[in-house]
Amino acid sequence: DEYTLSGTAGQDGVVLKGLPNDPTSDPNGFFTVRVPYGFNGKITPSLKGYNFEPVSLPVSTVTADRPGLNFKASIIKLTIAGTISGPPAAVGGVKMDGLPGDVVTSPSGSYTARVDFGFSSTVTPTKEGVTFTDPSKSYSALETDQKTENYKAQVVTYTISGNVGQ
Repeated sequence: DEYTLSGTAGQDGVVLKGLPNDPTSDPNGFFTVRVPYGFNGKITPSLKGYNFEPVSLPVSTVTADRPGLNFKASIIKLTIAGTISGPPAAVGGVKMDGLPGDVVTSPSGSYTARVDFGFSSTVTPTKEGVTFTDPSKSYSALETDQKTENYKAQVVTYTISGNVGQ
């Protein structure tokens, strides 16, 4: 005899380790697998960039269909952080274009942003009257925190010259 184990992994493409042939969830996040009578195991969902709740589910002595084996998937959040330094010593109020939300440096020049695993973008600091040594930094399919993303600022100066006539 065989029985059906089913549920949702919370996301498309989740591998359900511990089940026969490690099935993968469908585009709606659902999975179904047939197991033999008396099956014992532990289902552990796995997808790069995601955490799952619960981390795993034990399944013991299967003697009937078991629906409702559900997991909640949540994307891993990463941090991009750094400091803008100058002269002046620190530059506050710099907009960090390309990061989610309205990320602006603090008065001390520091900034922090939370991004999804796999984040891709070009980040450009902008502030009127200021140029930056690194005009931008690009991120592609980010998989780890980036906590030392520093920029050097230079206040734009102008030379005014001329003659004072009599």
